[in-house]
Amino acid sequence: MAKLNKLTARKVSSIKEAGRHSDGGGLYLSVSKAGTKSWVFMWVRDGRRREIGLGGLILVSLANARKKAEICRSAIGNNEDPKLALKGKESHSFKQCAEHYMRSKVYDRLHKANIQQWERLVKVTCKGIGSRDIVSNSVKPEPYMAADGADTTAANPQGRKLLTARSNRCRT
Repeated sequence: MAKLNKLTARKVSSIKEAGRHSDGGGLYLSVSKAGTKSWVFMWVRDGRRREIGLGGLILVSLANARKKAEICRSAIGNNEDPKLALKGKESHSFKQCAEHYMRSKVYDRLHKANIQQWERLVKVTCKGIGSRDIVSNSVKPEPYMAADGADTTAANPQGRKLLTARSNRCRT
């Protein structure tokens, strides 16, 4: 098993070499070419390496970085997103986001027939991916209203995506 807590406070302050220096368990001290130091947590999900910044050395101590790394490791163990675990936010399902989008953008601006088309689109889309959790900041509603309020998609709402899901698991 990999060793945790490889770095000490003294060693952290004396490191000058640019690169990543492992503390174990996915926690790294990242030193830039300019000499700035920051904490990074790295993990692998679905065969891709992921990385999240935990903060600069001036603001985040070694002990605090280790606590944040432990939160990230426990989130990964529970098959959750470490970014959400650090922020303390709940994740939302695609269906919840779609319903929120419908309430905030569609119902008050479109004709009844177009609203029914949107509702069918949500129903069909949510059969496959409705229960999947998505990161709230990865989903951005596609603008469908012009600046003057003119509807640009009422004629063909199925031709547009309901939401732009930038996560690989939630593409529509």
